[in-house]
Amino acid sequence: MAAATASSASAPLRRRALALFAAALVAGPAAGQTLNRCNIGEQVSDTEGNTGIIIAAQGEVCLLRYADGQSRGWAAWSLHPAAPPLPPSPDTVVLRGSTGRRQLVYHADNRGHFTIAATANGVPIRFLVDTGATLVFLSKDDARAAGIDPVSLTFDQTVSTSNGPARYAPVVLREIRIDDILVERVPAAVIDGVGQSVLGMSFLARLKSFEIRSGALTIDR
Repeated sequence: MAAATASSASAPLRRRALALFAAALVAGPAAGQTLNRCNIGEQVSDTEGNTGIIIAAQGEVCLLRYADGQSRGWAAWSLHPAAPPLPPSPDTVVLRGSTGRRQLVYHADNRGHFTIAATANGVPIRFLVDTGATLVFLSKDDARAAGIDPVSLTFDQTVSTSNGPARYAPVVLREIRIDDILVERVPAAVIDGVGQSVLGMSFLARLKSFEIRSGALTIDR
């Protein structure tokens, strides 16, 4: 994924995002170029300017899931990689406006990281929140617990991590639940050689709203 040029003020936040897990996700065509295949889990824009995530492929037709939960099919060459967002300021990261009355609030640890206890396919998993990750990533151990056998997967795609390149296999999780928030059919991936599961934008973008401000992650229910 191409990264927007950061100002000097946003450098600390971007260094933290890089140190989390996926500084540059899913290698693919540069923004502005059209696709020649459906890469499940990739965030793309359609010809109408709407952004979604590829959740399935039927021949040369990519099935996109949009932030509002709607799905639509597009020929691969009608899509192009979504442009990355501009880097936010270091003290306030408003990712989606907070409008709900009931909220879940999580506080960052002493490294500035957010960890959330959730369930994936009904199994408890502790996720590291990474807004720089396009997908939800599962370690092999967590994937097995969630009913996914890594032996049956093909690890033929690559992601850049803080420890170097790592191979991963795309999957779709039946559901992820945090407290009383349930999101179904979540594009995800099982990653080889990494022990920490990561909660990325394929889940976060489908929440009602959330924001990070002054060391607190707030999710509207």
